[in-house]
Amino acid sequence: MTDPRDDFGRAAAAFCGVVEQIDDDQWGLPGLGEWTVRELVGHALRAVQTAASALDSPADAAALSSPGEYFRAALTIPDLNAAVAERGRESGRDLGADPVARVRSEVETAVARVSVADLDEVISVIVGSIRLRDYLPTRIFELVAHTDDICRAVDVENLMPADLVLIALVTALGLYADDERLGLLRQLTGRGAATSPLN
Repeated sequence: MTDPRDDFGRAAAAFCGVVEQIDDDQWGLPGLGEWTVRELVGHALRAVQTAASALDSPADAAALSSPGEYFRAALTIPDLNAAVAERGRESGRDLGADPVARVRSEVETAVARVSVADLDEVISVIVGSIRLRDYLPTRIFELVAHTDDICRAVDVENLMPADLVLIALVTALGLYADDERLGLLRQLTGRGAATSPLN
């Protein structure tokens, strides 16, 4: 079993490597939904930043016991999509005049901090309290998904390691309740359709 701190570091490095391939004239291109590429990168960078900043908010006990519980709780936030969209726009502006340098700096700082943190430390996040070992897969999921979004938007090679994509897939499975997973298996094997909890 791999160390999620190392996995997070590799996912952040792959994200940074893709950002470094973005040309100067591509930052204003359509990124994802209503976001430009700049705003998409800003949103993805939040997955790096929050992994480190959450360490500033310790908690006594973990209310959430898995990455899946974290995401299911997050999906209950009122007006979630609108709030996420606005934070993406703000994060895009926060990248400043040299977005690549900003991403490099933020990744270096966050990875260094997370790499020495205790995996069993309980932290406070937007939807409750959770152990770092259970929170980091949610950050890896975000980095894997949005790094791919960036690659598709600017037509560059996706540098994300395949084993991290697998971690993201396993994390995504946690969004499905026990009685929904059989439907997903049927979909994956061509035997029927499954309803996504993200819809």
